[in-house]
Amino acid sequence: MPAGTYTVRFAAANRVNGGQQTVSVSVNGFTVLAGLQAVTGTYNTYQTAAFTVGPSGSGVPLGSLVAQSLAPVTVAAAPITGVDFGYSFDVIVNTNNAGQGSVRQFLLNANALTNANLAQAGQVAGRETSIFMIPNGATTGVPAGLRSGLASGLNASSGANAWARLQVLTALPTLTDAGTTLDGSTQTLNVQDSNPGQVGLGGSGG
Repeated sequence: MPAGTYTVRFAAANRVNGGQQTVSVSVNGFTVLAGLQAVTGTYNTYQTAAFTVGPSGSGVPLGSLVAQSLAPVTVAAAPITGVDFGYSFDVIVNTNNAGQGSVRQFLLNANALTNANLAQAGQVAGRETSIFMIPNGATTGVPAGLRSGLASGLNASSGANAWARLQVLTALPTLTDAGTTLDGSTQTLNVQDSNPGQVGLGGSGG
């Protein structure tokens, strides 16, 4: 398939007799829709989620893409409302080497997505900026966007101060999108300055 973003649209209906069946759709061995159960015995149109095929030699073949966020939905009647499939592709919430909420995933997302019509609150429009929100373990006065009771992700310390040390076990991907900013100061803005003062002989803490 040529490079681009695609969806697959099809019609499906439930069996009237003999039990229900589910429908899955895969492209080149990669599942783009799993376990769909048609709503009624009458044919209705359904559509897969969008999936991306990278250009030849780009290192983004279809089979390498893995869903980052899944949400089970039980269909009791149509239409279905109140289901949020939202996923933030810029938020960094842990120090993990890879996976959801890691710096590595932020870089992969930045390379894969264009900045067209991007407008992050408080950031330059059309430019993708990392949003650090690594929990500090606070149980009261939690900033907006963090729930209380999350374990602290600040995994390094010096006396009473603590900070986040990223666990980079392999080389990070090369950033190919020039319109991207990796900004650690958003941690201080979104959570707090957990390491105030000076670092060594020079730069500001936080």
